[in-house]
Amino acid sequence: MTMYTIDDQQIYVEEHGPAAAPLAVLIHGWSSSSFTWAPLLPDLSRRYRCIAIDLPGFGQSPDPERKPTIVWYAKLVADIITRFGHERPALVLGHSMGGQIAATLALHYPALVEQLVLLNPARGLVEPMFASA
Repeated sequence: MTMYTIDDQQIYVEEHGPAAAPLAVLIHGWSSSSFTWAPLLPDLSRRYRCIAIDLPGFGQSPDPERKPTIVWYAKLVADIITRFGHERPALVLGHSMGGQIAATLALHYPALVEQLVLLNPARGLVEPMFASA
């Protein structure tokens, strides 16, 4: 629906639900897009302002200019929550790789996440935010 620029990266975003409602951010998995969430959006958007994103390199979002990492994707989602959240933490839903991104987000930005829903999350280590010396 709308293209936003976050951290110098264009990101396609599907927005549904009342603007004043609590925020729900939906993160798709590998080789997918915001379309993953189409079956849930009608019901979820009755209660939440849903932001279903196409991660850079997927769906309608252009490829990133840098090599993407889970931590970088989590930072972009944190910036999206800050932009749309009106200072309130969000319900964050993640599927597959999106679950790994959501878990990383919750660990590194806990003040931005009120509730976390992981659907078949990808297994793997959560990357540290900063490399240790």
